[in-house]
Amino acid sequence: MFKIIVIILLAISTAGAGYFGWTQKNSSAAVTEQVAELTQKVEESDKKAEATEAELAASKEMLPPLMTKAQELEAVKAAFSSGTILKDLEAAYAKEKKGLSADRQLGLAGLRLLTNGTKDPATVEAFQKALEMTIGKASRKSFVRHKMHWLPPVKKSK
Repeated sequence: MFKIIVIILLAISTAGAGYFGWTQKNSSAAVTEQVAELTQKVEESDKKAEATEAELAASKEMLPPLMTKAQELEAVKAAFSSGTILKDLEAAYAKEKKGLSADRQLGLAGLRLLTNGTKDPATVEAFQKALEMTIGKASRKSFVRHKMHWLPPVKKSK
């Protein structure tokens, strides 16, 4: 009788161990698929990181010349900030009897931009006047819309 009980216990434990092994096999198959997916995602992320590092290196190479240009622009803006040069140039142009050429009008607009910035309505008007002189009124609207979008609209005074 003792022998039969031991055999039954061994059979039950063998069946339990078999079931446990089968469930572990199924869960390991699912985990293996997840590991394969994650490995693929890691490889893609590594490639993207390498591409980003290459872009960053290229950007770092471009930075010193841009910093130099920004410093030059700031120096020019600081030199023109008092407005003295703009007043002198406007006074000199006012003495001319035949009016300004398109190039001079554009130069005056550029000087206004450096002195007063884009918020000054006279700057915008000067650029638009230079455009009218250069390309005419008909095509000015489309040119301004596409090429000079940074200019705010002119508020007409009554």
